[in-house]
Amino acid sequence: YSYFTYTNTYGNGNIFDVGYVVGYLLILLAATVPVPQDDDAGEIGRTSVAQTILPYIPLALAAGIAAFKAATGTRFDALLVATGFITLATVLARQLLTLLENTSLADRLHVTISELRERETELAHQASHDPLTGLANRVLFAERIEHALDRQLRNRLTVAVMVCDLDEFKSVNDTLGHLAGDKVLCVVADRLREATRRADTIARLGGDEFGVLLEDLETAGGALETAERITRAVAPPLLASGQRVVTSTSIGIAIASEPGDTPESLLRAADVALYEAKATGKSCYRVFDSEMLSDVFARISLKNDLMVLADHPEQLEIHYQPILEVRNGELNGVEALVRWRHPEMGLLYPDSFIRPAEDNGAIVLIGAAVLDLACAQFADWKRDGFECPNLAVNVSARQLRDPSLVATVRETLNRHGMPPGQLTLEVTESIMLHEGELAIDRLRELKGLGVLIAVDDFGTGYSSLEYLRRLPVDILKIDRSFTNEIDDDNTTVVLIDLMTQLAHALGLRTVVEGIETPSQMSAVKLLACDQGQGYLIARPALPAIIAPLLEHGARFEPRAGLVPNAQPV
Repeated sequence: YSYFTYTNTYGNGNIFDVGYVVGYLLILLAATVPVPQDDDAGEIGRTSVAQTILPYIPLALAAGIAAFKAATGTRFDALLVATGFITLATVLARQLLTLLENTSLADRLHVTISELRERETELAHQASHDPLTGLANRVLFAERIEHALDRQLRNRLTVAVMVCDLDEFKSVNDTLGHLAGDKVLCVVADRLREATRRADTIARLGGDEFGVLLEDLETAGGALETAERITRAVAPPLLASGQRVVTSTSIGIAIASEPGDTPESLLRAADVALYEAKATGKSCYRVFDSEMLSDVFARISLKNDLMVLADHPEQLEIHYQPILEVRNGELNGVEALVRWRHPEMGLLYPDSFIRPAEDNGAIVLIGAAVLDLACAQFADWKRDGFECPNLAVNVSARQLRDPSLVATVRETLNRHGMPPGQLTLEVTESIMLHEGELAIDRLRELKGLGVLIAVDDFGTGYSSLEYLRRLPVDILKIDRSFTNEIDDDNTTVVLIDLMTQLAHALGLRTVVEGIETPSQMSAVKLLACDQGQGYLIARPALPAIIAPLLEHGARFEPRAGLVPNAQPV
């Protein structure tokens, strides 16, 4: 229109006027097209081939006409040519900008999609893995077990499930804090990876409990070999929060043997076997068998009864075993040894109920009751004229962790009027290993009351000389395992001699446990040990049997053991 006007060639009815009508009709048509709905949202922004080439159609048509006119001798003035090129350049520039804009949008969309996929992968990993150790969690572990059982039906190979629980892990959190506990868990997770195959699945099932899935084993023996590797791998000490921590693990093993085995049944069986391993000494492994179920139910029943026992100390029965002064054969004191007069099972010895009592916490109340009964008996003997030089009472690791232990001992001594210097509290050597600084601090508090401290089972707990130097100890009790070998093994004699010399160098006295033969007693005398204890000297007995030994003193006879003196000394 501008060109026709400029050249004075425009007139009404020119074909060019059709463009006005068509233009408004196209606008009207566009206004009637509906807005895309949500289900068509994915099509928004997509440009079809027809839409892309649409702007070029009139340009191409004009270019074709111009070329035809030029070929037939028509000349175009400069304004018309300039207008054509400007129009073409404008369209090309707009299309180029659109292309660049679309490319930028596509790049940003690709980055966004990649981030979303990474986030989705991360969320899926978090949903199936433990955030602390990076191991599989219980959900993924159960899925892997189910897949392994499906494959077992086809390849006929063995599948085994292990549940591994760290021994005494709670003491790490209690004494060193949860950050140190997390460090221990991460180190143990790495050690489990090293002790197993790449094809095995390792999971953290919760707390300090780990699961191991072994697939495609030729025989069940492969599971036992793996359990031994895990036990050795976990055992080396590690550093957490600057402290030396010794770790061990108990392992329950379930072998898939029935077509109807499920992840739940295998995990339950492994838990039962783990319970058995814990009950039989820890730091070991057990393979599930059906007989374990009855044993587990019996132990659970026993644990429930222990909680009742804590409120009924009259069921406790204290036996006393004399301790002999080796050099002169005189009675030096007695050790209080607890028995449980169970209403249904009869008399139970400590091996059958002390460890379960430690596991469920009942040992704290039971230990306080034993201390009270023993101190009360000491006071009764003194009132009746029977002088007992010393009373030894055992203290467990769980009691040592109890903040009220020192107050309990103080109140018991005051209640019965017992001199603190005549009470010896015995702790096992392993307590130093597992409790560390807590043991040292608590024993120092007890020592502050004036009581004596003895380390029981010395030589079996791998304690360091550093701990022994720092502990407020008065007595070392050499474990009976050395006494058993004293007649047959010269190395054992050397070890007892070294332990005795070490104790004397530190200003400590020694008690040799488990003396059962005259030859053992002779060896103990030759090794210059201070005191002895064992069946040769006297068996644990009720107070009425011990009283005659206290009345006028007692003497040791090699064949008769400790016997009362006939006359006052």
